Amino acid sequence: MSKDGAVIDGLDIAGTVTVTADDVVIRNTRIRNTGHYPVRLLGAANLLIEDSEIDGQGKGDAAVAFNHYTLRRVNIHDVVDGPRIAGDDVTIEDSYVHALVGVNGSHTDALQIVGGRRIVVRGNNLQAYDDQTGQSNAAVMLGEEDSPVRDCLIEDNLLNGGNYTVNAGGGGTRGAQCVFRDNRFGRDARYGARANLGPAIVWDRSNAWLDSGRPIS
Repeated sequence: MSKDGAVIDGLDIAGTVTVTADDVVIRNTRIRNTGHYPVRLLGAANLLIEDSEIDGQGKGDAAVAFNHYTLRRVNIHDVVDGPRIAGDDVTIEDSYVHALVGVNGSHTDALQIVGGRRIVVRGNNLQAYDDQTGQSNAAVMLGEEDSPVRDCLIEDNLLNGGNYTVNAGGGGTRGAQCVFRDNRFGRDARYGARANLGPAIVWDRSNAWLDSGRPIS
């Protein structure tokens, strides 16, 4: 899509979507992936995807790549990785990432952050475990492989599964700054709810187990 302000509504797309224009809106649409990235921005900003479905069909890489996008009420499944954040201005709200697919030893995460500023992840269900697809690496994988992480907020999500459900020890991490608060955690992680939290990670006592309500500290 190369027209600024274009609106895509009510389509069933077999293939991939590459966005090269600003202020594009995709809504009420299903994307059935056939390539590497189901949705990718190239030199574009302010993409909004809402009330839509991204079906990775068991292939590809990150469901949405890499920055300057908003996801709202998006059902993402059968992908190797969920959304990837590598850059600024990303908001992910009220979305469901599940049924991740591990291929060729992939490092499979429901959400992977490798750099960026002004990041908000709120009200989502991020599942790194599934009875059919098995265990993935993390529900939230956070590192600074590409750039520093600053002004990051992860709140009011349901997070479950993974080796550790939240792992803030991604490659290159030196001082990632992110606030985790009011999240609920399932019990399906292999080792625990969290790991490798650096000194600039704020872990609020409002993060708690879903079943008992007890804080994860």
